[in-house]
Amino acid sequence: SITENCQQGSMIACVVTVMTDDLVYKTQSATPQPQQGYTMDPHVPYAPPAPFDRLFEPHASEAHPARDPRTDFKEPLDRERMIAQYDGDIAFGDREFGRFVRELKAAGLYEDALIVFLADHGEEFLEHGRWLHGRSLFDELIRVPLLLKLPGNRAAGTRVSEQVQGLDVVPTALEAMGVPLSADLGGQPLQRTLAAGGSKPRPALAEISHRGFVAHGARTEGDKFIRRFSPEDDELYFDLRRDP
Repeated sequence: SITENCQQGSMIACVVTVMTDDLVYKTQSATPQPQQGYTMDPHVPYAPPAPFDRLFEPHASEAHPARDPRTDFKEPLDRERMIAQYDGDIAFGDREFGRFVRELKAAGLYEDALIVFLADHGEEFLEHGRWLHGRSLFDELIRVPLLLKLPGNRAAGTRVSEQVQGLDVVPTALEAMGVPLSADLGGQPLQRTLAAGGSKPRPALAEISHRGFVAHGARTEGDKFIRRFSPEDDELYFDLRRDP
């Protein structure tokens, strides 16, 4: 039940349970029914439920709980412990999302469904000297997973190497539903990226303004530029082919 899953302390389990319980209403509708699920996990504090808290090494312990770098980073190995716990959160989320997919199939909704699975940001583990998120535009924060399942399972198993953007999600959904796209709509349908020959490479723009951290950035498939305004005031350029 929703209550039991919430008592386990898992936001992911709660969200998936609510979404699967709602499927009975989707099966009774004659028109497409959108459904959105959002969960904060994986997120600090890193605390995956058992057995996922012991799935990756090095393990956390009472002396080294590895839940929050602001309080639990006491020695270099604590970084690896926190990454292991974060990975445990991801693995648990993967299992729960799989539960939702199985319920979609059981309800007869999977074949015709459009599914978009993505993250709103990544996490820093001292790759550039910082923890958590909301403080920079480095790739560990803005290069996130994006999985797309099209109706009829078209292009199933295809892996796209070229750069796409979060802006592409809305036009992707609209095109899948046969809705005409406005000329001024940002992004482009990912169906075009999957088409033969792919699409023309496009730069991606990124920005942050969060608790005093302000920066703008642009990224192509080979280069990246970041203009930081606060607290640093500088410009950064990266050759991604030499320094990924």
